[in-house]
Amino acid sequence: MHKPLFLSVYYFIMQALILVLPFYLNRRAKAGKEDSARLDERHGLYQTNPLDKKTIWLHGVSVGEVSAALALAKALLSHHKEAHFTITTNTVTAAKLVEDASSALPVTHYYVPFDAPSSVGRFFDHINADFGVIFESDFWPCLLNTAHERGVPLYLASAQMSESSFQKWASRPALAAAIFGRMRHCFCHDNTQAGYFQKLGLSDVTVTGSLKLPSITTRKTALANQLVKAANGRAVIFGASTHQGEERQLLDISAHLEARGFEHFLIMAPRHPIRGDEVASLLPQAKRFSRGDMPSTKESAYILDSLGQMASLYQAADIVWLGATFSGKGGHNPLEAAGYGKPVISGLSQFKNQYEFDQLTELGLVTQIVDTNQTAQFIMALYQDKGMREAIAKKGRSYAKKAQKRSDTVAKTIFELQAERQR
Repeated sequence: MHKPLFLSVYYFIMQALILVLPFYLNRRAKAGKEDSARLDERHGLYQTNPLDKKTIWLHGVSVGEVSAALALAKALLSHHKEAHFTITTNTVTAAKLVEDASSALPVTHYYVPFDAPSSVGRFFDHINADFGVIFESDFWPCLLNTAHERGVPLYLASAQMSESSFQKWASRPALAAAIFGRMRHCFCHDNTQAGYFQKLGLSDVTVTGSLKLPSITTRKTALANQLVKAANGRAVIFGASTHQGEERQLLDISAHLEARGFEHFLIMAPRHPIRGDEVASLLPQAKRFSRGDMPSTKESAYILDSLGQMASLYQAADIVWLGATFSGKGGHNPLEAAGYGKPVISGLSQFKNQYEFDQLTELGLVTQIVDTNQTAQFIMALYQDKGMREAIAKKGRSYAKKAQKRSDTVAKTIFELQAERQR
């Protein structure tokens, strides 16, 4: 397929930007958004020798996508015991997730290279990919087109894009065909997404729902027990994976509850732990997990500014107030809350996980409220209705259990398609 003019121009611009990339990366490193010891990986330069055996390349931007990648890696491994995985990420927080998983999975982590021909070329020289799986919506033209040129089949998993992104791609049909038309298969969120990808040139599409499937810990953790003990019979309201501006909204709700005499224990868990100081400025009296402090029954709030503790927080919670739904960011996946049987309060922004929100709203697990006073009233009524919360818990766990099979379905289909290709 002939390379469209727009793609050629893009390649030229991105290669030219390599000259200023070090300044940009150093600035991000100072802000804690890059690993200063591994900046060369953005240039496709590595401290280790090229991998000497074929690997399965999985790419996800941040924590949510990488959680899905790890789940798929486990499913792929169950079908191919000798598999080794290369997982690339954009963010430092996602990198830590991969590194934590490396003790249980044969996986190597790298930061995704800058989308310029030289960086991307060195990346593919290094990883020796058998095939690749791109999660969600990180569609870098040079990265994806080079994979095709190198003969690396690509799959999209948990694939989605906003309507505005679809319109931008659709306005450049030659570029869209050069990128999406070369994908082997697409596993997407819902029928709307399927329509988008088919119109962009991807003929083989399967609707699977999101692969951001949490691993549900059934045994209650020590941290969860400590938090429940600190709550001391009060309702535990969990602000899950909050973004800038959302913590203040939740504090307003908390103030309304206090004015009504409703005793509760508030847990704030910012999506990015680096925002811990910012959140602490709103709750100056609250103890912080990152400081090694645990709350007592005297505290009314606690800040969990660290990664890897979400299972404990969901276990301890009575009601979940879900982040990214109140700040226009598309909403974090409500599946984890459902898996732990917790009712979810959501804002209006749900487009990144619309399928899950729609399904769980229909089941009564997710309630969309934006008014502060109405939210406070809903929390009080829901907490006092134990039967309702028990019914929600049962439905949520059942839904999550069925969803857990998605990764295995995708893994099985990928290997079947790979086998067809090799015949």
